[in-house]
Amino acid sequence: MDDVKKELDDLSEVSQKLAKGIVDVYEGPLSQVQQELNALTSKQETCITQMQAENKKMCDVQDDIELNHLFTTVANSQRKLLDIKTEIMSICDRTARLKKRALHLQKLKQKEIQAKAAASVNRDD
Repeated sequence: MDDVKKELDDLSEVSQKLAKGIVDVYEGPLSQVQQELNALTSKQETCITQMQAENKKMCDVQDDIELNHLFTTVANSQRKLLDIKTEIMSICDRTARLKKRALHLQKLKQKEIQAKAAASVNRDD
């Protein structure tokens, strides 16, 4: 039984030494890989932050383009509205002149009718 216990103790000691040896062999490179991964993660976070800032700038520029387009549309609409207003004023003026002319012609026609009626009354007398 002592032999078994001694063999188990020896086996345990050997396995611990083997584990320590494996850890010693891979600990340096693994810690180096861990440092490189940390540096890479830090750089990646910096890149993500910069990309988000650039994306926001691009969105702002796009908004500015849409805003400029909107202002252009408003300016065009104002110009068209002014043209329509000018056209309406012109039509109003022409309508007023036509009404004035029609009234004048109507008065002339009435005078002509009255003159004919007076002439016809004078002839009948």
